[in-house]
Amino acid sequence: MNEAELGAISGIGDEPEEEEKEQAAPAAEAPLAAAPAEEAPAAPSGGMSEQEAAQWIAGHITNLIAASATAENFEEPLAALVAQLNSAEGTDPTVRAMLHAGDNDGEPTDEVISVSMPEGGIPSSKLFPTQGVIDLYKSAGFNGSVAGGLRAALGGTSGAPPVLACGSGDKFYIVDGHHRWSGALVYNTNANIPANVINMPPAQALLVSQLAIAQEIGGGKKLPSAGTTQGASIIGPGALGKDAVVAALTKSIGKVIDKNAKQPFMNPEVQAAIKELNFGGGTVEGAINQIAENCAALAERFPGEGPDRTIMPQFDPKIGGPDFSDVEAEFAGGELNYKDPVIPQLREQKLRQLIRRVLKESLKKAKRSK
Repeated sequence: MNEAELGAISGIGDEPEEEEKEQAAPAAEAPLAAAPAEEAPAAPSGGMSEQEAAQWIAGHITNLIAASATAENFEEPLAALVAQLNSAEGTDPTVRAMLHAGDNDGEPTDEVISVSMPEGGIPSSKLFPTQGVIDLYKSAGFNGSVAGGLRAALGGTSGAPPVLACGSGDKFYIVDGHHRWSGALVYNTNANIPANVINMPPAQALLVSQLAIAQEIGGGKKLPSAGTTQGASIIGPGALGKDAVVAALTKSIGKVIDKNAKQPFMNPEVQAAIKELNFGGGTVEGAINQIAENCAALAERFPGEGPDRTIMPQFDPKIGGPDFSDVEAEFAGGELNYKDPVIPQLREQKLRQLIRRVLKESLKKAKRSK
């Protein structure tokens, strides 16, 4: 094939010769989301075209998710993705809409993610946190204030809604729902945990979950974010000791420490269940001591660091996220656009750009040699 034929393929000759503009550098990382539905930075003037959005996703999102498949450090890729999705470009309505176009990218099945719910839940021995901080009050508060929840946990299976997990076999990782998990384990370290399970590596599952949330809440909004009480974690390097747990929970007796429970901690109904089930010897003091022992066991089992809760996926409508049931079909249907090609034309466009660059360099060399 001669230069004229190559030129026709690449489009050279149809426009004035000029140096091809370099792709814009990635925008500086925006601050991590601090509140649900936070207003995003101003979008580029006029918004993005579909082609611009596809190029941006390919250069800033799909590459991060692909690289995370083997990542052992969850925080770095997750923080990078959250910053991109919270940027002006990442909140652009066209970008957010295209994140939902995985089944229209020319390869409709390449992004299908199986979702299952193991019968009877996942044994606690097989379930691992990805988050680095687990709040004592959010862990002990609900089942210590709602007798039915306490009975379920002590009976062997958490009564809370399913967590979102990933993995298979003997090892599963929590993607969302850490306090539902810990809420059972601080009362019964052998409890089974109901779970929706997506079949992905853990770091990649965290990133794809944030992408799923972003496409569901739409353009102009940052990702929802949740925090935790400083100095009150029961796992990780700064985990509370047994005495500190006992002191904190003893001071909480009779107070509402979980807004979802809407009842005081260790209220009469809970005390009756404690006595009936002989939890901690059947007394409030004994129950709190047993909670502290269970917290210490979790701290010993999970001493390492992990991502801050502020960047973790939040499938929680109360803080601006969707419920997982709202996006489950997108996982299973291959609709989450997290792999290349983002749109069918993108690969062809990249090839044409490469041919144009090579030909321009070749023409310049030919002119200089004359």
